[in-house]
Amino acid sequence: KLLVMIDEAVKQWYQRRVRASSLSRGEKQQTETDITMAITNFIKSVETKTKTIGRDLLKMLASLEPLVTQSRQGLMFMLLLEENKIFNSFFSGTPEIEMRMNQCFSQGLTVIYTTFHIALLDAYTRHDTTFFNLLDNIGFLVQFQCLLSTHGNELTMLEDHWITINNLAHCNIVLTSEELGAFSLTGLAYKVTISFGVGAEIWDMLPVGLKNRKPIPISTMLFTKGVNEQQMLSERVGTNTMEHTINIDGLCKLEVYFMMYKEYVTQNNIPGDLQKLESLISPICKHARAHIYKDVKLLVMIDEAVKQWYQRRVRG
Repeated sequence: KLLVMIDEAVKQWYQRRVRASSLSRGEKQQTETDITMAITNFIKSVETKTKTIGRDLLKMLASLEPLVTQSRQGLMFMLLLEENKIFNSFFSGTPEIEMRMNQCFSQGLTVIYTTFHIALLDAYTRHDTTFFNLLDNIGFLVQFQCLLSTHGNELTMLEDHWITINNLAHCNIVLTSEELGAFSLTGLAYKVTISFGVGAEIWDMLPVGLKNRKPIPISTMLFTKGVNEQQMLSERVGTNTMEHTINIDGLCKLEVYFMMYKEYVTQNNIPGDLQKLESLISPICKHARAHIYKDVKLLVMIDEAVKQWYQRRVRG
């Protein structure tokens, strides 16, 4: 019976989630209620009818309770899309593009949330108040890399990747004193504000601006280098311009962020090896503009520069 109940809960979840975009607001609210009730009833049933399964397993099942809250937030991005038809006005009559954008953007928000969470915990562990001051003054740097080619289906994937990363730059983060990791999404469909809870201990380390809910801008950039046989074909037939365009765009954004960083640390006399960082940025500019074939060294150098900025690089 336990397996049957789990099967019913999973089926209920995916049936509702798959067709959530076609539901009315009232039906979506009913969906959230149904999911909440399914999980809650499952937990209560296990606790009352199967007391012999052991304390550890009961603890594991009790940990499912946060899913009740998450289930209520599961349709959050879909509701933003329904309430803000901004995207539809640009791509009228192209549902395939809209679907791709929705899928990629929602996944991109997950990357931003996860990366920021890890960076926040790392700064707290090291008692690094400089990190919080950088967030307050110049924002959060998120650098993406990929090895997709510019030929065939991989070119389409690369385009999706690039457009999504550019759209994420229109989002921002606002910190709250809620428990660490608590979050909510507000704003327009592709201009989202992520309210992020940091907990009492981290909250005490924040500068005044962030405590006053000052938005943290997100600086996103992409660097790419195709390394497979598809890229070799792209180079020979001359369809490799997208890679160079993306890298130059990422380079411009990197230089802008570096200039803001340099101005901030110089004006505030913040300790740090600015000269070393400048020595890392210079060869990055050279390699990006030269467009060297399969030059993965470019990605390695950018890795080193980002680690120099934040003392470590969050890998995903």
